[in-house]
Amino acid sequence: MADAFVDRADAIQPHGWLIVCDETAAKVRRHSANLSELFRFWMEPFIGSSLRDILGPEVTHSLRNALSRNPTPAPPALLMGVRFPGCEGAFGQPTFNLAVHATDDETLIEIEQAAPEGDRPLFDRLRASFARVAQAAEVDRLLKIAARLCFSMLQYDRVAVLRFESGGRPVVVAEQKSPDLESWAEGACPIENFAEATRAKYLASGLRVIVDGEAAPSKILAGPDAAPLDLKFAFLSAASPDERETLRRSGAVAALAVALVVEDELWGLILCQNQEPRHPAMDLRAVAELFGQYVSLRLQLLLQRRSGEDRAEGRATTAKGAAKGMRVLIVEDQALIAMDLEASLNENGAVVASVCSSAAQALQALEGAAIDAAILDLNLVGETSLAVAEALEKRGIPFIFATGQSDETTMPPRFAGKAMTRKPYNVKQIMAALAVALAGRE
Repeated sequence: MADAFVDRADAIQPHGWLIVCDETAAKVRRHSANLSELFRFWMEPFIGSSLRDILGPEVTHSLRNALSRNPTPAPPALLMGVRFPGCEGAFGQPTFNLAVHATDDETLIEIEQAAPEGDRPLFDRLRASFARVAQAAEVDRLLKIAARLCFSMLQYDRVAVLRFESGGRPVVVAEQKSPDLESWAEGACPIENFAEATRAKYLASGLRVIVDGEAAPSKILAGPDAAPLDLKFAFLSAASPDERETLRRSGAVAALAVALVVEDELWGLILCQNQEPRHPAMDLRAVAELFGQYVSLRLQLLLQRRSGEDRAEGRATTAKGAAKGMRVLIVEDQALIAMDLEASLNENGAVVASVCSSAAQALQALEGAAIDAAILDLNLVGETSLAVAEALEKRGIPFIFATGQSDETTMPPRFAGKAMTRKPYNVKQIMAALAVALAGRE
């Protein structure tokens, strides 16, 4: 049997075992060199043997059913609490967990020991974590909550949320740690960068686990003509030189990284590190992966919202410049609201020419004052401001409507395209709407 091992990229972490079969999961094509430690009863070469004979008909049947439900490499199909014939009592634990990936022409089967049954209600905790994350209305708050929840749930010495800048440089944006560790300075990170290949692996798999970066990996054995094995979706793939360097720089030996993906790009990581080897069970890793996906969705929403607010503020700044010295008519029947709006307009460089509480007052003001633009409360006491809008339109004076209604059922079709802002008044929205109205005049 030839050994096709070239470097650590074609190896797995030694706490698990790997079997690679053909696309039908029938014949073994290659396997990790440590497989004989698990299946001690097997006296024949593994390569070329029937998977059914090694794993047993029941497990093989369940595995193929799982493959039919999860035909793509990520996420893998998971089989929990599996028993293999002849392995009773192996490693002090008779049950195992399987992660199964299907590529174009091969099936990868990763095997790990099942963790002893615990009393942690993982999915109840996950649901509670989702509720906490959903309450975060700002990005900074969201990331701090994510770090705290992962620290509690995953039990690593340090949890840091990293945001990637250009070239893979990480910036610390949130952290939770054991009391005996020094805090990573805000914004600083002992890890200079993450290699592009490492970031691509995190993006593809969504979650990466290194149980012990100092442990010697287990080689992959294969026939002499076997092509290189793609392990980017495998939980068990050995630590790369970049990952080992990352651990060394931060004084850790174990890590769990959860990808934060925004608009299909790797925005950052929830990076969990431990000073001692740590093997999180497969069910805990599945929960961590789901948590990361939910945080990513929430992060994307908040970033989009913040981007929209920034654009609105930019439009308001532009409008402020354009509105400097502009004479504005306010038609508003609530005195306190009108006074607040007048003050806001003055602060933004406009000059309030007149404040009117009725359509009649506004029409009279139009006759005696120089007006450059107007803000019309659509619904006044017992009437609307539509007569004022018609008079403004005849004079070629731009205007915007303001309304507290959720619809514009009283708006005639001829005014349907006019700029509108909702009440209560927001000065940024007002200035942005004025900019639209002024642009229409030019």
